[in-house]
Amino acid sequence: MSALQIAKDSLWLLQNPDMGNGSLLQRHKDWQFAHGWQHKRAPHRGNFNFKGFLEAIRDHYDEEFLRVLCEGKASLLIPETGGWIRQLTMLQNKDRAYPPLQHMLLWQFLGLTVEEFFQDPSKPVISPGLKKSKSQLTLDGPCPNVACEQYDPPIPRILDVPEEARDKRFTISCPVCDFSYTQRPSCDDPRRIRIKQTGNLWDSRLRELLERTPALSLAQLTNEIGFSQATIQKHALRLDLWRSGWKDSVKQAVDSKGKSRRRKKAARHRNRQKWLKLRNEFPGESRSELRKRAPRVGYYLSKHDTDWYNAHSPKKGGKWNRERRKRWDSLDKTTLAVSKKEVAEMMQEDPPVRVTLHGLSDRLGQTSTLQTRLRRKKLPRTAEFIDQVVENKRDYALRRLRNAVDHYAQIKKLPAYRDFTDKASMDYRSYPELASSAYAALTAHIEEQECIPEQWKTSDPEPWRES
Repeated sequence: MSALQIAKDSLWLLQNPDMGNGSLLQRHKDWQFAHGWQHKRAPHRGNFNFKGFLEAIRDHYDEEFLRVLCEGKASLLIPETGGWIRQLTMLQNKDRAYPPLQHMLLWQFLGLTVEEFFQDPSKPVISPGLKKSKSQLTLDGPCPNVACEQYDPPIPRILDVPEEARDKRFTISCPVCDFSYTQRPSCDDPRRIRIKQTGNLWDSRLRELLERTPALSLAQLTNEIGFSQATIQKHALRLDLWRSGWKDSVKQAVDSKGKSRRRKKAARHRNRQKWLKLRNEFPGESRSELRKRAPRVGYYLSKHDTDWYNAHSPKKGGKWNRERRKRWDSLDKTTLAVSKKEVAEMMQEDPPVRVTLHGLSDRLGQTSTLQTRLRRKKLPRTAEFIDQVVENKRDYALRRLRNAVDHYAQIKKLPAYRDFTDKASMDYRSYPELASSAYAALTAHIEEQECIPEQWKTSDPEPWRES
C-alpha cells in the first residue's frame, strides 16, 4: 500500500469521470468473490464472508497510516463493527456519496488499481470438491403393475448393489408404464416398498375395477390389482372414486393431504401455546429476546404462521427504539447547549459574522452530521433554536446597521455617510434604503437629541438564554 498509488488512482479518476453505469456495490461484490471471499462451507451459494474480510483488512492497514491519510480525523479508521467497510460492501446507499479514498483503500486491499477495478472481474473462485451432486439411485426393474406387459412378480427383490450403497433407498421404475417405487437393497417384503408414481396405465386399471358392475369388494380388488386394501383406498380417494360405503375413519387414515393438514394444525396450536406462555412469563422482553429463549418456536411461527406471529409478538424494535430515543434526547440537549454557546460567540464578533446553519455546523465540527440530523428531525430542540437565530441577508444587514448606530451613538459622533456604511460593512448596493433610514435616525439622535427608534436599537444578543 503506497501513497504514490493513491495519487495515481486519484489522477485516473479525475481524468475519467464517466465510468459507465452499474452498481458499485455489485462490482465490489464481484471482485470480492473473484478473490475468494465466500464462506468456505458453501461458496457456491454466493454468501460474502464479511467477518473474515473485515478481520483481514483491519490487519492489513496500520491505524497510524489511516490517521495520516484522513488528517487526524476518524473517517478512515475501521471499527470492530465494520464502519465504512460494512457500508461499502453490504449496505451501500444509492443516494449517498462515499469518499473516493475509502473506495481506493478497498481496491488496493484486493490488489487492484482503480483502472482494473472498473474492468470486468474474473469468475468467482470456488474450491474444487465442495459441490457434490447426488447420484440418481434409479434402476429399471420388475414392474408390480398387473396391467403392464412388464409385470414380473415377486416384488420387491433383493438388489445387488455396492457395499457403500446398501443403506440407501433405490427407486425402481418400469420403462413401459412409468410405475415407480422405492425400496432398500435388502428388502423383500411387499409392505416395505413406497409407491412414488403409479402411471396412467395402473390408474386406468384401478378406475375400471372400481366402476365395474356389480361392484367388487375390497378383497376382490386386492386379488385383482395385487396391492393392500389401504393402498387401493388411498388411490381411489386420489382419483375421486371413493365409495360411499367405506368408513370415514378409513378415509381420514388414508388421506395423506389430510394427515399433513392435521399435523400442521397441531404444530401451529402447540407452538402458539408455547409462545403465549413465554409472553406471559416475560412481558417486558423484546421479540428477539423471546426468540432466544425458544428459538425453534420463534422460527416455526415466523416461517409458517407469520400473520399470527406478528399479531401476538412485541412490536419490532420497540425496546431498542425506546433506548434510541433516550440517546437522541440526550444528544439533542448537548447539541443545543453547545449551539447556544457558539451562536453567542458569533454574535459578539467584530466585524459581525452572519449566523447560518452551515457556519454553525462547521464551527461545531459537524459540517454534514448536524445538517443530516436536523433534516431527519432527530434534534427537535436544536432545530427550533437554529430556526430562531439563523439570519437571512436582510437580517444580517439590519444587525450590522444597528451595531453601527449603537457605536456612533455611544461616542456621540456623527460620521460621514460613507464612514457609517463602512462601519456597517455595507456598500451602495446592499439595502440602500435601510442604510439611509439608519443614518437618518443616527443624525436625528446626535444633532436634535431625538430618541433612536426601536428599529435601530441593538437588541438582546442572547434572547434565548431564558429558554
